[in-house]
Amino acid sequence: MSTNVISAGSTFVQSSITTIMGSMSGQSINDELERACEKIKEVLDSTGSIDLPRIVQELKIPIDIAIKAINKLRQLGYVKFENEL
Repeated sequence: MSTNVISAGSTFVQSSITTIMGSMSGQSINDELERACEKIKEVLDSTGSIDLPRIVQELKIPIDIAIKAINKLRQLGYVKFENEL
């Protein structure tokens, strides 16, 4: 199995991604998070890598949801940062 890579662009962004844990409540927020994870996984499955600007700009995922989705995918072992390889 190949390793998927997230390019966050800087150590600051990486540390932000691992520590942002805003209050998410309500089914619509959870649904949005799940949709974001699926969109990110689709790109990763086809290309093997993605970066945060592309997630926000091309996939039209809000930054807070994008960060939570990346963190969730990291917790599941689906992606790693470039410096974790």
